Amino acid sequence: MKVYKFGGASVKNAHGVKQVVNILKLADHQPLVVVVSAMGKTTNALEQVVDSYLGADPDCEAHISEVFAMHLSIAKELFEIPSHPVFKAIAELRQSLSDFIKQNKATEHAFVYDQIVPYGELLSTTIVSHYCVSSGINLQWLDVRQCIKTDTT
Repeated sequence: MKVYKFGGASVKNAHGVKQVVNILKLADHQPLVVVVSAMGKTTNALEQVVDSYLGADPDCEAHISEVFAMHLSIAKELFEIPSHPVFKAIAELRQSLSDFIKQNKATEHAFVYDQIVPYGELLSTTIVSHYCVSSGINLQWLDVRQCIKTDTT
């Protein structure tokens, strides 16, 4: 089994996602595990969302919108059909984050950070996995939150 890890710079735009697919197509059909980081500077942008949220900044929603707009822009470059399932998946992630923001009562930075920042990886892996499938790569997207459990330490 091989493990491929693609950092944020390698998937920062549509061209990078296409390059990832090209690399995966060259793999010698062994079982692969592919790990994808958040795209570009998404983690930094989501950290700004955390700070904005905890600071009761009225621009918090605007910061969230910027993150999702960037990902939608990349998805639009990769998928010509507006009804492609990737757009629904991105919208569901947006709704999930909005629901957290509306319902959360916790103010502990570490907890809020751990709930918001992973949306970067959720968005990137969603886009990359959909593009892989549309390019003929058979894969199983795995939500790592179902595999890795942590505690307060």
